[in-house]
Amino acid sequence: AEALAQQAASLAAAADEAAQGEASRHAPPGEAARSFHEQRERLTALEQARSKLTAALQELRDASRQETAAITQLGQRGENLRRETRSLKAAVEAARESEARAQRKLEALDATSLASQQRQQAMERAVAEARGEV
Repeated sequence: AEALAQQAASLAAAADEAAQGEASRHAPPGEAARSFHEQRERLTALEQARSKLTAALQELRDASRQETAAITQLGQRGENLRRETRSLKAAVEAARESEARAQRKLEALDATSLASQQRQQAMERAVAEARGEV
């Protein structure tokens, strides 16, 4: 950008010199001086505009870098959230499977308990009958 600005400035200076030479050859001396002064003012205005544009370009580049950094950070946060979500889904599935196993064990224990109670009651009746016979 600086090299282009310097090249533009040198071209503008060459154009000024050419315009001054051309104006001085074909115009009266007072008019040539006025034309030269106008060209100088135009060059100054163009240089100021170039400086402003260069500053604005730098601001845009800085803003672009900041936005790129923010986008990258958000992308990383999104990826971290996706990983955490997958992990939580796996944990939920494992908890459901564990709950289902526990439920099956409880049902088996209930059935075993019921069978044990029935056997115990049968044994108590048998003991009571045996005592009754004695």
